[in-house]
Amino acid sequence: MSECYKMQYGFRSINFFVPNMYGPHDSTDPNKAHALNALISKAVKAKKENKKEIEVWGSGIAIREWLYAKDCAAIFLQAVEKIEAVGFDEPVNIGQNFGLSIRELVRIIKNETSFKGDIVWNRNMPDGAPRKVMDDTRFRKIFPEFNFTDFNAGIRETIKYYESVYPY
Repeated sequence: MSECYKMQYGFRSINFFVPNMYGPHDSTDPNKAHALNALISKAVKAKKENKKEIEVWGSGIAIREWLYAKDCAAIFLQAVEKIEAVGFDEPVNIGQNFGLSIRELVRIIKNETSFKGDIVWNRNMPDGAPRKVMDDTRFRKIFPEFNFTDFNAGIRETIKYYESVYPY
């Protein structure tokens, strides 16, 4: 559709595909928040309320890629500033070509929140697709200098946010 608009009306558009997002200011309701934020909000709440365990759906083997929301905003801004750049004529993955298993993600969240309780894996719930990681080849051609936020730093910022808005 973007190609047709460009051909017919000279209208340029950019189509980005983004992986799972996380970061401050998402919902505090684990049923409405994005997956990683929901896990962080559960861990912060469990720690504050001295809970003994957190339930996580699935087995933890699924692998997902994550994008810090502030990085996404920075990329959108750069794209608007250089909309005439070569490479925007086709969709672009905002990918890092890197993913973590949900099990590893939960371990990081548990460590960063200092939650001491147990993780209960609800294997009656599905894992979803085994692997969702995006190829970053086209992204790196257009944004060769872009540096993504360190994953653990992004997690810490998100944890600070949920701690600052507790109770929820």
